[in-house]
Amino acid sequence: MQAVRVERSRSLQPRWLQHLALLAAVGSLFSWVVAVRSPASQLVDGVPLGILAPPGSPSQEWRPIRVPVRTATGRETWPGEVAVVPPSVDAATREAAQGLGDAGQRVSQAAQVVSQAAQGVQWVQAHRRTTLLTAPEPNAAPTFEIPQWSHLKVLETRANGWLRVSHGDDSERTGQAAWIYVSEIGASGGPTRFVTSTRELALWTGESPDADQLATVPRFATLELAGPERSGRVAVRVADAGGMLSETGQIEHAWVDRDAVAVSAPPSSRDLPLGRPFSPFAGAVRLAVPYRTQLDGSLSAASNCGPTSIAMAMEAFGISLSTAQARSLATRYMGIYSPWTGTTLEALRHVAQSHGLEGLDLYEGGRYKRWSLEDVRRHLRAGHPVIPQLRYRLMPGREWFGVTFDHYVVLTGLDGDDFVYNDPATIGGRGQNVMTAKQLQRAWMGSDHPGAAVAIARPL
Repeated sequence: MQAVRVERSRSLQPRWLQHLALLAAVGSLFSWVVAVRSPASQLVDGVPLGILAPPGSPSQEWRPIRVPVRTATGRETWPGEVAVVPPSVDAATREAAQGLGDAGQRVSQAAQVVSQAAQGVQWVQAHRRTTLLTAPEPNAAPTFEIPQWSHLKVLETRANGWLRVSHGDDSERTGQAAWIYVSEIGASGGPTRFVTSTRELALWTGESPDADQLATVPRFATLELAGPERSGRVAVRVADAGGMLSETGQIEHAWVDRDAVAVSAPPSSRDLPLGRPFSPFAGAVRLAVPYRTQLDGSLSAASNCGPTSIAMAMEAFGISLSTAQARSLATRYMGIYSPWTGTTLEALRHVAQSHGLEGLDLYEGGRYKRWSLEDVRRHLRAGHPVIPQLRYRLMPGREWFGVTFDHYVVLTGLDGDDFVYNDPATIGGRGQNVMTAKQLQRAWMGSDHPGAAVAIARPL
């Protein structure tokens, strides 16, 4: 029989009285501190009050943020135009404007804009619908009316607040110079030069409804504008960065439906694998897709071609994800936890989409889309890495392997008719392997899902 120690319990009433007395003493001390201190802000001397605000409070959400603004450079000129360097305005002009009421404010505003123009701001934008004049005078004859938010090229500035400008957009400019007062405009960057396709669309040879189709543009491809909207279409440039044109050498511009594109920022090598606009004629394409191997000594090394491939493609967009993290997301999506199981294209697309990217053209008509080689070329020209499902032993240099499983690689570029790719099943390489179109077609169509692939893109 186990002995049980019995202790006489103490009364709880004295203990509660002690606690109440202690709390009363602390409260009295706190009241005395608040009374003798100056305003409450002195309790946090040297500490920004925003730090004390809870997350998501206005004091943190509405702090001003410095955002870099893209402005026109002094090198930008129109065809056949010599750049005009605007004269500067000294501080005396601004000082003279002080104390003159509304007129002084207008002169001061003019001086500020002229100073900005002298520092390289070459574009302005109309605040409202207004009329351009033939001379720098309020009573001058009008030339033509421009709509609100029109972009104007600054040709000359006057210290009295008048600017000589030219109205137009991209390659279709009027070339007609006129005058506008500074109160009607504000400093701005140049007009919109780039758009991004919001869906797969066609490139047309003209603006008319009976124009011929030149090529197909994939979703999320960046295009450079070449003119204003006409008949529901806008002109875009189709020559690549090297000046390569169509096979006839005559087509430099094409047309796309206006409702199929959205205004976007210029392509940048910092946030896109391909830092240039889409061209259907580009024959040499290299996407900046960092290489990594799946053979890292882990337990899942033999089956990690999928997670490694999607991690490489995501890193091209600046998203760093370890192979183990990619595998964890993919297998969780598939509902399996075996370290030796491969992954599906749906799971790889899920990994990309869980980090803000898009997986394109995986399905068509409720089943895997059967890609063509031209589909691959279009996506690579748009800056989209492509992950196809290939038969491992049908790939170049792997014919002697007796394995029968499929394999993922990342297609990263074009070299004429050949395709550049990163193969994760190598050690010590940098990617940049090359296979011919015939070799890619053989390994692709011999897989469990012939022609299946997914392209990775950054959405708008």
